[in-house]
Amino acid sequence: MFKKILFSTAFVFAAAAGMAQPVFIDSVDRTNVGRIYRVGDVSEVYTYFIKSEPRSKNASLIVKIASPGQQEPRSFAVEVDKNTVVLSTAASQMAIAFLTYNTATKSCSLFSVDFGGRVSARVTVEGLPAEQMSWDNDLRLLPVMPEGFMLVAPKAKIQGYAITAYDGEMKEMWAETFEAKNNTLELIDIKQVGPEDVFVLRRELTDAKQQKYSHSLQVFSPVRHGESVITELKDKNNNYCFASTLSEKDGQVLVAGLCYKDGKYVKGLPTGISIFEMLPDGNINKSIFCDAQQLSKFLPDAVISAMATNSVLNLEFAVNDQQQEMYYVVAELVGKSIKDAKQLESKISVSDLMTLGISREGELQKLAVAEKAPHIDIAMKGAPTNADMYGTVNWLNRNRLVNTRFVTQLQDGYYVCTKGTDTARHETEAIFIKIDNPTIANQFGIIMARTQSSDMGLKPLTRFSVNAGTADFGAKRWQQSDVYMLKGMQFVFYNLADNKAAMYFDVINRRP
Repeated sequence: MFKKILFSTAFVFAAAAGMAQPVFIDSVDRTNVGRIYRVGDVSEVYTYFIKSEPRSKNASLIVKIASPGQQEPRSFAVEVDKNTVVLSTAASQMAIAFLTYNTATKSCSLFSVDFGGRVSARVTVEGLPAEQMSWDNDLRLLPVMPEGFMLVAPKAKIQGYAITAYDGEMKEMWAETFEAKNNTLELIDIKQVGPEDVFVLRRELTDAKQQKYSHSLQVFSPVRHGESVITELKDKNNNYCFASTLSEKDGQVLVAGLCYKDGKYVKGLPTGISIFEMLPDGNINKSIFCDAQQLSKFLPDAVISAMATNSVLNLEFAVNDQQQEMYYVVAELVGKSIKDAKQLESKISVSDLMTLGISREGELQKLAVAEKAPHIDIAMKGAPTNADMYGTVNWLNRNRLVNTRFVTQLQDGYYVCTKGTDTARHETEAIFIKIDNPTIANQFGIIMARTQSSDMGLKPLTRFSVNAGTADFGAKRWQQSDVYMLKGMQFVFYNLADNKAAMYFDVINRRP
């Protein structure tokens, strides 16, 4: 059985000095609570919640800022309309920006507030699709250091997205719009690498009848925004890479995904896996291809059988292990079954975490299924039900509805941090699994819970429901009990239970 550390409200203060520092936030309104976000480029974090009083027209947007070793968070409040919900937020070194939506007036506003609580001028944001107005993760705010922000959002009247930059006073500095040539253009992921480079992973539907796609990576600078580079992602045999992961470590960017001939997804094994090592300017430095014949030799028969019906490997992280001269890819098996196509109801499972070690020449040298890794079952309602498997997977990834959280380097190698949750007990578990040998002996976990559990040896199967495209508080609760990596090996664990939020700062090492 893997090693565990338990945090509970019964003895967390006694454990804090030797293990982690908790910061509690009381009187949380469950219906509008943010996740944990970083403050600028430091180890401070913040979260928010909206608190309203009965029979009042207004409410308070309360922001809590915490840092390691701090007993009480700093706090300030901003007056907002009682119908306000927060769609997205981000922090620069000088202020925190909020994109909000008023459910009564159907209008979007963007404003920033400095760390003393002073609000900048509010601006109205036009042209956002109606389906994005329900707390959807397709809307992204990014900081432009030291005090500006960028908003990346789909556009309602075009099949694409727009990037708009604002200064610290919310004055628009520039805007760029990117449209699909014929069909739809989706955002898969966005990473800000350093202060000047933004990487946008995209998917374009090129043939609706045959369900063909092309994937590309766009790189631009807030300073040189008109000179963005767009690189199409293909393997050496001109097969299209269905890129699903955009990973960054120490300034190096890796893109990875399964490859399909002619950009058409088909059930079963793909043509292979591609890994792209990107230059800061958006061009490819190195491309590695691992063909599917190697996959078939390593994959368990049950996984190959599942991929031939209704499942696909979801590549979620890639890392360059220079010490072992190996690229490691982390994947989970995502399955979907349609319960009711007319009602847009389906069942989704995310399971079988796998780590793949691929040499710099493209040889698959290791493939291991992690022993007793967490998995989740999702009863889903909404548009992702009738999407193809990659449309469903993209939605799950954007909304963090997968088990893996990140890959990090500890003292004895790389570890995959996964998340297990028991919603009945309001319990979150961070499980660290060694990437090159994911056996039980190479796992350790950290649990946060309200009370000590009698079955600590069990990794719970999580079952819950989400309704895509709505103000889905089921999905929000999954995100509000989470694990975050800040800087280096400094982590934050976030738990929401009993109308209280707790943030635990910790430096993770392999523990006995």
